[in-house]
Amino acid sequence: MGAREALGLCLAKFSGGWLLKPFTYMNASGEAVSSVCRFYKIQPEEVLAVYDDVDLSLGSMRFRMNGRPAGHNGVRSLISHLGTEEFPRLKVGIAGEQGRPAGDRMVGHVLGRFSEAEQPWCRPP
Repeated sequence: MGAREALGLCLAKFSGGWLLKPFTYMNASGEAVSSVCRFYKIQPEEVLAVYDDVDLSLGSMRFRMNGRPAGHNGVRSLISHLGTEEFPRLKVGIAGEQGRPAGDRMVGHVLGRFSEAEQPWCRPP
């Protein structure tokens, strides 16, 4: 992906950093993130990747300074394109009451809408 395509994203500067929302699919987000990092000379350890985690209960969060993708294809893409596992990440739990969705229900759960009962967890306090 070239710089022109990578800038097909939402990019906002704020006090102390940047907010980047790639328009790529999550599984290819490393392409856009690495292009922006190269252009603005941002080091991987300055990136905070925020993403869903089906192994965490809905509304919970877990912060890590580095690590493996643990089955998350978007994180795998970031690691591949940044060339390192050494970047911080914030995992946001999306597991429902039954826990991690099984097999063919995974995609529907991850890409689907939250139920009415789950909506309060998705709104700011």
